[in-house]
Amino acid sequence: MGTAALETKQHSVQAFVRLALTTMFLFLVHGHVQERWIKAYNFNYSWVTSTFEVMFYTILAYFKFVSEGGRVSALPSVPWSTYTVIAFGLSFGRGLTWLALTMVSFPIVLIGKSAKLLAVMAGSLLFLGKRHSSVEYGAALLIITGLSMFSWADIQANSARKHTERATTPFGVFLVILSLFFDSAASNFQEKAMKMQGRGLGEVMLVTNAMAMAMCAVIAAFSGQIYPAASSMSSSPGIIWMMALTFVLGYAGTTLWTIIIRQFGAVAATGVGITRKFFSLLMSFFFFPKPVIFMHFIGASIFFTGLCVSLVDKTKQSRSKSLPLTEPAKVSKQSQSQDSGPWKQDRLRLV
Repeated sequence: MGTAALETKQHSVQAFVRLALTTMFLFLVHGHVQERWIKAYNFNYSWVTSTFEVMFYTILAYFKFVSEGGRVSALPSVPWSTYTVIAFGLSFGRGLTWLALTMVSFPIVLIGKSAKLLAVMAGSLLFLGKRHSSVEYGAALLIITGLSMFSWADIQANSARKHTERATTPFGVFLVILSLFFDSAASNFQEKAMKMQGRGLGEVMLVTNAMAMAMCAVIAAFSGQIYPAASSMSSSPGIIWMMALTFVLGYAGTTLWTIIIRQFGAVAATGVGITRKFFSLLMSFFFFPKPVIFMHFIGASIFFTGLCVSLVDKTKQSRSKSLPLTEPAKVSKQSQSQDSGPWKQDRLRLV
């Protein structure tokens, strides 16, 4: 390897380390702020929170749509049936997640949403006819086992120690899992709209997020959450600032994570994701003490083992295609499309 090539590789590695550390830092702060906000204000109006969150992404999607040369006058010709399914998935995916946070501990939501790979695998199999390897199914089994054991441990720990603050309930765990399937439906139909129907990312995000915002607002109105939520925000303005900071940090972290995908591939991005989730879990228990039993450690270990097995399998697939992670210039558009898989879904939803 020549000197120039070696320097290029070193610069590439340095760029990856900087991006990875910054991304993990943003997500760690995001998780900390989110959990502190939930505990400090006890703001349990999930559909109002979802409305504001999706509104934030709608505004960002509008600027992206305009930057791509999109015209609002051309929107009436969009595939409304596909976009309605996407919006339905987005609204209930976010709404049920916030609702679950009123019934489970923060680590349960963190681990549960990290298992989105399962729902995406199921959705891609059902909706897109994709097939998965035996290793992927084995990893999925480990993830399911770990998530089940961790959830059971959380329920038992809270019950045994009469810990009532955000005590985990079986129905709350069910809502977390259900939200994954709504997220998966939205992600898979987004992929369908972009690949099979040739729609632009900006258009997909603008229309579907705007529709999802309207759906969340209607549900919030019919559930009677708007007036008490407005009253809470009026008496405690800190709710608004903490909510906005949570959304901004989440979007910033997702944007950098997207850059890692584009420049270094989905495998590298997945490794960063697993690492930041592990440290987010540790931070949650460190800064916000919770009842812990040995089964927590066993469940978390099995869960992250499943994620790592999936990562190793993806790494082997990437190497078999002879596409090095440290040379982003050699990654073709075709490989980005093939390499995105389940890890591409958050990017499609948030960016």
